[in-house]
Amino acid sequence: MKVRVHNRATKLGALGLPAYRTFSLEVLEEATNNFDTLTFIGEGTYDQMYRGQLKDGSFITIICLKMKRKHGI
Repeated sequence: MKVRVHNRATKLGALGLPAYRTFSLEVLEEATNNFDTLTFIGEGTYDQMYRGQLKDGSFITIICLKMKRKHGI
């Protein structure tokens, strides 16, 4: 079975607009209550996902990339 997802980001991309927005760390900390464990969604090999809510009521998903060093300093 094939599933096609149509979300707001997809629609914005179709209009030639970026499918993402950038936010300051302060805004993201506020939206997630300082990345509280209650806002944690899941974890992959290279990232962690959190959910949050902006002051305007918009819900967001934040993907935090894990930074690992493979070789010394």
